[in-house]
Amino acid sequence: MEEGKKILVSGHRGGMLSYENTLTDFQLAIDNGLEEVEFDIWLTKDKVPIILHGSNNTIGFEDPLGEVSKDTMITEITLEQIKRYELPNGDHIPTFEELLDVCAGKIVMNIEIKDPNKEVCQIVLDIIKQRELTREAVNFSSFHHEILTALKEIDDNFDFGYLYRSEEELDPEYYPHHGESVNIAINHVTKEVVDTCHEQGRKVKVYFCKAFPEKDEHYPHLVECGVDHVFSDHPLKLLEYLKTA
Repeated sequence: MEEGKKILVSGHRGGMLSYENTLTDFQLAIDNGLEEVEFDIWLTKDKVPIILHGSNNTIGFEDPLGEVSKDTMITEITLEQIKRYELPNGDHIPTFEELLDVCAGKIVMNIEIKDPNKEVCQIVLDIIKQRELTREAVNFSSFHHEILTALKEIDDNFDFGYLYRSEEELDPEYYPHHGESVNIAINHVTKEVVDTCHEQGRKVKVYFCKAFPEKDEHYPHLVECGVDHVFSDHPLKLLEYLKTA
């Protein structure tokens, strides 16, 4: 690795050291010395921010009372209903406030806004303001670029990462026009893309996905291309590799 260059490793969905996006998972990330965790935020039907990945925008779990289909949209479920679900590690789906009780002041948080409704912006920023969290403690990302615009219009004192989907085939010159970072899938990471973004003053953050899962063979490529940041599904393994890279 280039001397003085450091890749920041972020625990994707909390780091998945326990079941993803749970308070146990976030605590393990802290206990294992991770610098940052990434997690996903949605609003419940009664407008409470919760932490859940939400594949296909649905709850994805069987309601223990049988009242809510697992295909129900997350935004159509109340917090009371959400709290009925027990996750595989015994935890329950946490609220954003509960996550902050564990993480604030102990680890940097990358908040991916999954909810496409702009009202999520003011609600989340109000909570962050109440906790007196700064850009050193919190940064944002989203595939919904209009959400990032809305966040910036309310408060631009944070870093914003523009996520691009793995399916998108974009010219390297397209990426570095918004925000503080360009967040791309591993299949789009090239030296040209990274250099182009750096020339425009943007960091490059990399994620993995179902179509392109994280593999050991990716690690040398990330180092060679000079990326700044990796959202890792195996953060401890990646950190161990980077010690000798």
